[in-house]
Amino acid sequence: MKIMKRIISTAVAATLVLTPQAMAMDYQNLNKQLNIMSDILKSSVNENSGKGSRSKVSKIEGHYLAGQGVLFTVNLNHSSFYGMPLALPVVPVAPVAPRPPKAPKGMDGEALFGEEFEVVIEEAMEEAVIALEAAQESIRYDVEQQRQLREQERDLAYQLRDIAREERDLSYQRSHLDKDEQKSIEQDLKQLEARKKEINKAKQKLAAESKKYQQKVAQLKQQRIEEQKAFMQYIEQQVSNVLCNYGGGLREVPAQQFVSVIIKGGGDKTNQGYKDKVLVFNKADVKNCVLEKFDAPALLSKANGYQF
Repeated sequence: MKIMKRIISTAVAATLVLTPQAMAMDYQNLNKQLNIMSDILKSSVNENSGKGSRSKVSKIEGHYLAGQGVLFTVNLNHSSFYGMPLALPVVPVAPVAPRPPKAPKGMDGEALFGEEFEVVIEEAMEEAVIALEAAQESIRYDVEQQRQLREQERDLAYQLRDIAREERDLSYQRSHLDKDEQKSIEQDLKQLEARKKEINKAKQKLAAESKKYQQKVAQLKQQRIEEQKAFMQYIEQQVSNVLCNYGGGLREVPAQQFVSVIIKGGGDKTNQGYKDKVLVFNKADVKNCVLEKFDAPALLSKANGYQF
């Protein structure tokens, strides 16, 4: 009995000695897995920088919270999205990236997350990027047209004021002239009246065009919130796709813990700015999606999502 107690005590002591080293190794491997997953997430939702596009995601950071799971923070480039007073189109859903092959025994899982799959994802985004840029350019043109119309309206208003001033001057002169000289003044007044009619006609035409552009821009502004929400939904879909395709790489995260994603500024607009969107996935659900027990949309529906 004493021998058995001594053996158990020795085993416990050995475990306590080895635990810090083992945990250090686990954290080191987990850190590598988080870095890889962060790169894949960024590639899947980022615009193709090779086409000269401004990215919507500036940085993704991954952290591990002991006893809770991993946390990815997605930082958006607000200056290229929210800071732009123009509407963006609803982003088309890019093709889902192919599932990576399973690593043979003894093979480092990092090899599954190389440049090849990042290129596939970036190419899948190209169509969406082109649509964004085309819409932005079209709306910029409409806003520029409005600016030019306002300048023309101001110019016509200046001309009308000049005509009114000339009419006052001629009317004053007419009251101090004889009949023959008044005839000349009357002719000048008729010419001014004709010019005034032409200017008023042009002004009405400009006003109609300006109203048309104002209505168009107002409509686009109304669509802006929905379009921004659509882009955020697109990011959420890409996050879910990546977790289903590559979530197996988070091997060090226990099944009972969570994979959380914070999309900075991905929520509704408030007086202080934009709320953050939070998605919390069960690691067990991520694993089941990797095993194709259900698909990415189902994984997203299982996530606990809220704004904060």
